[in-house]
Amino acid sequence: MKRFETGASDDGWYRRWFNRDYLKLYSHRDDEEAGIFLNFLIDRGYIKYAQKILDFPCGVGRHLQYLLSKNYNAYGMDLSTELLNEARKRTESESKESRLVRGDIRYPPFKTGFDIILNLFTSFGYFEDDDNRLVLNEIFRMLSPGGKFVLDFINIDFHLRNLIPEDDFIIEGAKVKINRKYNSESDRLMKKIEISREDDIRQYIESIKCLRRSDLMEMFKLAGFKVIDIIGSYDGSTFNEDSSRMILIGEKLCIA
Repeated sequence: MKRFETGASDDGWYRRWFNRDYLKLYSHRDDEEAGIFLNFLIDRGYIKYAQKILDFPCGVGRHLQYLLSKNYNAYGMDLSTELLNEARKRTESESKESRLVRGDIRYPPFKTGFDIILNLFTSFGYFEDDDNRLVLNEIFRMLSPGGKFVLDFINIDFHLRNLIPEDDFIIEGAKVKINRKYNSESDRLMKKIEISREDDIRQYIESIKCLRRSDLMEMFKLAGFKVIDIIGSYDGSTFNEDSSRMILIGEKLCIA
């Protein structure tokens, strides 16, 4: 039996996991969900025409495709070549120019000038504290004065209260086994994913720093952001302790 130990530790797990297996596991995160959330941001006035928008990281381009289809000036960046290839297929009919760049969110290749930056579907907290702060500092740097930053994170306390230790199911003929646990030593939410097809077994890790509301509020403040809104779901409902999401809207403070 062939066994592929793919990301057996949390060291660089994000470099190994975001591939076709990831796409199959999260296929329920669809275009409709992306459109609902973006329409909320548009209706609330956080996204406006003529603004320069960065989806960071963009994954397969669900949100980027929607924005481009509505003629917004949007760009995307991701580290995964496989996800970028999918994003390119999605967006090539929406724009004549290239809108996609490969890069690490700690070291983005962009200069300043964005009006709004989106960090969606828990694409934060991958690293240790210094690098997590570095990501926020880079986002602050890339934004124009008064620019907005949208951070979509899970509500850690809700998820820990409702943690399901094990899951077993089948996707497209593949057996999927998921183990979840909270590591109190590292204060991280860990997920081990095993996907098996006959004699092919692949294992992956997800590892997210357990950042609570107070943690993120403090990180935003230190980076130079003022938190102007906190919502609890993609339809814009008010955040509370039973919200599954914790979505912060930050504004880049203008220094006189």
